[in-house]
Amino acid sequence: MEQQRMVIVGEEHCDGEERELTKPLFSARRSSILGVGSGAAAVLVDLLAPGATGEFRVDGSFPRRCCRVVAVKAAGGGDEEEEVVAEVRRKVDEDAHVVMGRDVFVLWVRAGFDAAFAMGVVLVLDRITGDEIDGDLSEDLAVAGSPQ
Repeated sequence: MEQQRMVIVGEEHCDGEERELTKPLFSARRSSILGVGSGAAAVLVDLLAPGATGEFRVDGSFPRRCCRVVAVKAAGGGDEEEEVVAEVRRKVDEDAHVVMGRDVFVLWVRAGFDAAFAMGVVLVLDRITGDEIDGDLSEDLAVAGSPQ
């Protein structure tokens, strides 16, 4: 059994009369075999746009706001190349040495990568994981600073 969400570009009004939606942009899924609250995001993002290639994987724990979006591209010889294209971290006030709440986070996006797409992935992760909290958050507080 999987949890899956589709992201569609367009708009739909509340009254239901006007509906202008395009085809799905991407799909994100997490297998329930891993179990809710396991801490591992284990989410795969598949591009659905015509001509789109490659896939993305989310490593880490989105409920803890400590995860990376990794682009996986096929390389020669059946190998795969991986590149971190976005990263989510809890925001830290360096002056006061305070880690903000889960709803305040930093989204770091690699130069040249679509920031709107990265934010779309974050929104889908939020829908998939909901309000789940996994384990003791104290271990993540030490690494909640900016990506390197």
